[in-house]
Amino acid sequence: MGPFNCTSTPSTQACFFSDLHLFARRSAANDYLSALTEAVRRSEFVVLGGDILDFRWSTLASEEATADAGQQWLESLLLANPRAQFHYVCGNHDCARSWTGRLEQLASDHSQFCWHEFGLLANTTLFMHGDVADRWTAHEELVERRRRWSEGHRAMGPRHLLYEVAVGLRLHNLASRLWHSSERTVERIDHYIKSLDLPTERPVDQVVFGHTHRLLDGHRADGVRYFNGGAPLTGNRFRILEVRI
Repeated sequence: MGPFNCTSTPSTQACFFSDLHLFARRSAANDYLSALTEAVRRSEFVVLGGDILDFRWSTLASEEATADAGQQWLESLLLANPRAQFHYVCGNHDCARSWTGRLEQLASDHSQFCWHEFGLLANTTLFMHGDVADRWTAHEELVERRRRWSEGHRAMGPRHLLYEVAVGLRLHNLASRLWHSSERTVERIDHYIKSLDLPTERPVDQVVFGHTHRLLDGHRADGVRYFNGGAPLTGNRFRILEVRI
């Protein structure tokens, strides 16, 4: 089945959000926590699409402190709707080994929770993080890039200061607009998906992803619809996606 886990579920409304970048200074996720909780409470199928935490740019004291805070936050979300099925898809900012170990423990402790390293195919809807949209990517390249991210050190000192200046000037939004046009993003994701061994009996008809921080509302290409909810970052647009699967 390639790198994606697969599940069949009765047709339902799925709730998807990504790129909260919790604990990074640029995150404005706290402004949306009530809306996120309400969306979770009315959903039966919830997908967290990666970069929920931000280990590289966390303002907390250590990677372990970030993982502790992230686990507490995630467990509180699970308690908001014990009937829902939760699926956590890792992104490049939250694929740290200390965090995937926590996800494994959460999956063991909570029958309603699963986590996925690269993505989830639910019926004919593919949920993925979307970091393959950065360049033309084969899966082996994505594995290697994720490995480097997972072993990367937390940004400190001058790098963190430069990052804060860039965020203040909203250069991160400018870079995203220049690099992740709708057409270029969809072409790169489509290229990656077509390189994989996906089940032919369940052809993908919609892709829901994050990473680019840019809203995409049903962009069509080759019969597939693409959705992205943006990101709750300084100066950015964001919405919680609810899609039928």
